[in-house]
Amino acid sequence: MSEQLREHNQSTVPCDHDRYKDLVSEFSIYLKARGYSEGTQLNYRSVLTHLVHWLSEEPGYRIIDGQIVRTFLQNHLPACHCPPPVFKELRTASAALNQLLLMQGQDRWHSPCFKSSAAVEETIRQFDDFQRDVCGLAEATLLRRRNCVRTFLSSLFGDGPIDPQKITPEVLLKFVTDKAASLKPSSVGSLSCALRSYLRFLQFKGESNTALITAVPRPPIWSLASLPPSLSKTDMGQFWAAFDNTLTITSVTTRWHAVWQTWGCVAMKWHP
Repeated sequence: MSEQLREHNQSTVPCDHDRYKDLVSEFSIYLKARGYSEGTQLNYRSVLTHLVHWLSEEPGYRIIDGQIVRTFLQNHLPACHCPPPVFKELRTASAALNQLLLMQGQDRWHSPCFKSSAAVEETIRQFDDFQRDVCGLAEATLLRRRNCVRTFLSSLFGDGPIDPQKITPEVLLKFVTDKAASLKPSSVGSLSCALRSYLRFLQFKGESNTALITAVPRPPIWSLASLPPSLSKTDMGQFWAAFDNTLTITSVTTRWHAVWQTWGCVAMKWHP
């Protein structure tokens, strides 16, 4: 096995803590040298921790190569029941493990090319033309929306013809909800935006209506939920005074009622 490792420049992960620490340390140095932020480094190390935990279920040594990465991402993550905390977000996990493969002198892992029916591809082509020529969107945006809509249409119609009448609020809600289980809120937001854009395209063709667009759910993005900058110092003081750093777990619910009542008063002053 040692000859194989030298030949392919690959790492092995034995089921012991020392080797795990060495691998994480090497990966951390690699990421830091390439300018990744602390948050990204933390996420990528969490992915590696999850991978090592999964490998520890198998006896002996395992070579981390493209095949292992593929099995982990495509087979393990969707059905993962590893005890928390483990990192399960597919897009970040794929990016992290690609960096691990590159660190070991291997090629990136690429997901198999997704092929849809001729009917879906024709609709996607028309949707692309609409977004490019009518909406003036950039190619990167077109690519993201194209992939989201292709996945949606393929899951709904398979190899059959495209029937816009079968795109109902219930279908849209179920699709977004199912996808949200494995995506970050920002990614769910991009998915919802792509679907609404496709529905506007159908409306442009006279095959949909505006009511259907409103059926696509919008995920909350809490990072944008900041206080209005126009609040006065008095209003800000009134709001922050509702918080108590000495709160206990049993009193959190009661205190939150006070917070929301205070915020309601401030919001009414801000929006007369």
